[in-house]
Amino acid sequence: HINIKAVVHPPAHSLNFRWTHHQKLVIIDQDRAFVGGLDLAFGRYDSASHILSDQCHLATTWPGKDYYNLKFATPNALDPFYDAKGFDRLKLPRLPWHDIHAYVDRDAARDLALNFIQRWNHHNSVRDILVPKDTPHSNEPGSCECQIVRSLDGWSGSNRKETSIHEAYVKLIRGAEHFIYIENQFFIIGNTNAKN
Repeated sequence: HINIKAVVHPPAHSLNFRWTHHQKLVIIDQDRAFVGGLDLAFGRYDSASHILSDQCHLATTWPGKDYYNLKFATPNALDPFYDAKGFDRLKLPRLPWHDIHAYVDRDAARDLALNFIQRWNHHNSVRDILVPKDTPHSNEPGSCECQIVRSLDGWSGSNRKETSIHEAYVKLIRGAEHFIYIENQFFIIGNTNAKN
């Protein structure tokens, strides 16, 4: 579709490898957004009940590749609406997922939109430049407060470095009195020369 573009970094002509920003965002008109850790892809849908199999083969809950298990069959991304070859949903369970997505609006949604716009503009051509919305949004107070944090560097979308994820973790760890629980797919230690 003309309105759908995939931007990889680095550009296709420069190197033989690719990486992503590993962000999962849905932003609507820069005023509402969903943000979380679960990939928005076939095979990743789940519900609060975490059902492992269809209740009836005549009424499937997960179409095609939404019902798969990497231990038994690898899905063909080019044909997502059909079951993986050799995968019998009457005998094998699907792979359950457990992750969090959150809905935000107002300032938090604008922050997420700005994050996307900065990265898009950094990796895109001049003709496809996006601009942040400057119209005011509703001043109604939200039901809770949140903070948007990220990591950013010259290669990933800006001419400045931002380490607000790291800063938020350090602040919370230093302020803990009794218990710390951190769940993060990529929570790793820095290089061996780090002083802190």
